[in-house]
This record gives sequence, C-alpha cells and structure tokens, in this order.
Amino acid sequence: MGEIKVCFKEKLPNNQTKVTGKINEPAKIVKVLTMLATPCVKNVEVNSSEAKITGELYLTGAACLEDNTVVETNSSQPFTISVESAKIGQDSKLEVYCNKIDNVSTTVNNGEISISTIVNCDVYVLNCTIYNCAQAEEGIFVQETEIETNYIKEQGKHNFAPSIDVENGNIVLKSYNGIIKNVVASEEYFTISGEVVANVMYNDNGNIKNSIKNFHFSEEVSCAGINKEDVVHINIYPCLAPTVVAGEDKTTLELPFVADYIVGSKSKAECVADAYSLQNEINLTTQSIEQTQLLPNKYIEETIMGNFVVPEDITPVDRIMAVTGESINVINSYIKNEEGNIEGIATVNVVYKGEDENGEVINSVVVDIPFNVSFQATDMLDDVDIACCVIFGDISSKVRKGQIELVVQIKINCNLSRNYINAVVTEISRGEVKIPRDCALEIYVVKPNETLWDVGKNLNISTEDLINQNTDVALPLMGGEKLVVYRGYSS
Repeated sequence: MGEIKVCFKEKLPNNQTKVTGKINEPAKIVKVLTMLATPCVKNVEVNSSEAKITGELYLTGAACLEDNTVVETNSSQPFTISVESAKIGQDSKLEVYCNKIDNVSTTVNNGEISISTIVNCDVYVLNCTIYNCAQAEEGIFVQETEIETNYIKEQGKHNFAPSIDVENGNIVLKSYNGIIKNVVASEEYFTISGEVVANVMYNDNGNIKNSIKNFHFSEEVSCAGINKEDVVHINIYPCLAPTVVAGEDKTTLELPFVADYIVGSKSKAECVADAYSLQNEINLTTQSIEQTQLLPNKYIEETIMGNFVVPEDITPVDRIMAVTGESINVINSYIKNEEGNIEGIATVNVVYKGEDENGEVINSVVVDIPFNVSFQATDMLDDVDIACCVIFGDISSKVRKGQIELVVQIKINCNLSRNYINAVVTEISRGEVKIPRDCALEIYVVKPNETLWDVGKNLNISTEDLINQNTDVALPLMGGEKLVVYRGYSS
C-alpha cells in the first residue's frame, strides 16, 4: 500500500478553425474539378488552462485550362487552433484527432484559385494524478483490496514513408491516406500494420482516368519501457506532399506519414477498503479515483452506396472519367447493447465528360453519401468512448438512366477507451474510545452474505480470534453458522 498513479482522459468540446488561402498557378486556370485537403498536426503546445495546436493543410487538386486541358495544382496552408479549458494543466497530455469537416470551397479569378474549408480537431486531455493510500497503524485492523490502475506510460511521434509504384503518365492529381489495422506491443517496441490508399489521376491525351491502389505496410516503433501487456492508441496522417521519382517504365511515389501515439499501461495496487479498532471508533476518509483504461483498437471495413441525379441545369453526364474521395465526417459514434455504431457522411467528387451547346466539356459534381456502420462490441459497456479515424478505400462508379451510382469502401480504425471510478481509503483516524461490551460470551448467527471481516467488525473482535474460537467452522462463511465469541480471550 502506498502511492497510486492513474491517468484520466476527457474529451473537450470540438475545436474548429476556418482555413483560407490562394493558389497562384502559371497556367490560366478557369475551373477547379476537384480539390482534396488533408490536415496534419505539426505541434501541440500545452500551457495552464490552454493549448495551441498548429498544423498544415495539404491541398492537391485537378483543374481545367481554357482548352479543357487538365493540370495538377498543389499547395499548403498553415492553421492554428486554440483550445481553452480549466481541465488543461501544465503537465497535461493531449490526444488530437484532426480532420476536415467541410468540402473545400474554390473560386477562380484571373487564374488565381481561392480556397476555403474548415478544419476540426477532436481533443482529449489526459491528466495523470498520484494518490496516497491509507497506511495501517498498530492496533487497527484493515481490510485490503486490489484495484487495477491505468496510466499513460509514453506519448510520441514516429515518421515513416512507404512507397508505391504506379504507371508512367501525365499525373494531374495524387493523393494518399493511411489507416491503422492492428497494433501489437512487445518488449521495448511495438508493431503497427495497416493500409495506405493512393489515388492517382492521369491526363491521357485529353482523357482523364484515375487509379486507386491499396497496399499493406508494417512498421516497428522503438519505445523504451513498453511491454506486451500495454495498449497503444495510434493515428497516422500524411505529413507532406508525395515525392515523385520517375523511372523508365514506372513512377514511384514516396508517401510520408507521421504517427501520433500514446501507450497505456495497467498494474495492480493494494489499497485499504475498510478498517476498525477494538479500542476506538475509526474515521475513514474515502476518495474517488477517476481513471481511463485504453482498450485495444477495432478495425472495420464497410461498403456504402450512393447515387446522384444530375440536375437539368448542369452539363449531362456522358462518361465518368475519375472519382476521388473528398472527405469523411463522423457525426456520431457510440456503443449500445454491445453493438458499436458509427454515423457520418462520405463525400465523393466525380469528374465526368459531357456535351453542352458549346461542345464537349469536362465537369465535376460532389455526391454526399450518409452511412451508419455497426460492429459487434461483445463485453463492452455503453460508456466506452470511440475515437474514429476513417479513410476511403476503393471507389467504383457508373452512369445509369441519368444518375451517377457509386459503390464506396470506407476503412475505419476505432481507438477505444473507458472511464471508471474506484473509491479508496486515503486516511484513517481514531475517534472516540469504545465502551466495552458487558457480556463475556456471545453466540452469533451469521447473516447471508456476511464475511468473516463483517462479523469481526460488528462484534468488535479480531478475525484471528474468531477463527481460533471457532475452529470447527468452515470458511468462507455461507450464512446461518453459529459463532461463539468469548470476551477476554485473545490469541
């Protein structure tokens, strides 16, 4: 018995910021077909009652020139989100999940592209606290209990850059993202594995096409002090624009990621649950200990479907050329009756070719697809928190009877945690002197669910004396036993 170290994790209100900027291109751009944006947290600065999150919004898009030629446009915009909360202390740790919750709005004026979107950060604050358990004193009998304690052992970042080979061609858009599928902790390191999804759009002699590639990755991350019983929560973000290495028969894309992780560890601690004295009344000071248990991650894949009826006031669809995943906004996530639910909207951009009164044109439309993904959450309580990371997988499309039909795969990593409370005795003090019982002999009938400790405390006798005076009674007590208590007897 002694010190208990625990960590408690709380979600703060959502924090958002509007990101605007301008992209200047040498070519005369007249229309943006698609603009994809990926936010990446670069730094988190924590002070008392506040924190500052700084990051970069990476933009990649495909745009049309006056002659319908499609070209690539790339840029980045910095962003800052200030978080204020009395729950943030100087030594607090923050777990940040950053995503874009609004489609990128673009306008073109004299070849200059103005962009606007909203970046959202789901912020969890983690505070570690040390509690002192009560210590036993001479002449006081204590009942001990064992509780599980959870704390954050480590927080850090890991950079890695897997690569993928794509076919040669005139690339006009390249975007990528990644998802964690599994995390395995070992001694002094942990292994992460998952998938990277790269979407490459080409201009093939005026015909736009795109290729979506999925590939597996695995990384070992050194982490001092970690062991195989620990739980790692991790999220990965693209942190730079892809590096293109052109070869004779293929093009290699190097895709840099940053992984933000926290390591949760658990142990056992002996604490005082109850106490009594034969001479004095005992006063117990009890304190509630709030703590958070990190649970293993849950990976889910789901196929969702949507359609879009092309309105009469825009160019009708002749042929779909390319599709890109714009954004996925998780609106709600929860567990109820051992079933997990994730609700949100996936937004897909469709680039197509059609004809109007001026001839052949290339145009694009945005399609919103609502989804509700459920998964089995056996043995999980309703109070489990779900922090989601969601990316697009494969996307297929076709045109039928004037409408665009989409089949979209989404990949979801759920970092799960649960808050709970333990009550422990932190101080024992002596009260008034007890009046001795005036009977030398008592016969006590054990009540249902009473333990030996309960009987000893009620009769003001040590459990050791109870056992010595009733050697024929089997333990544990079942209720109904007759115990004989001799006053003045002591072992």
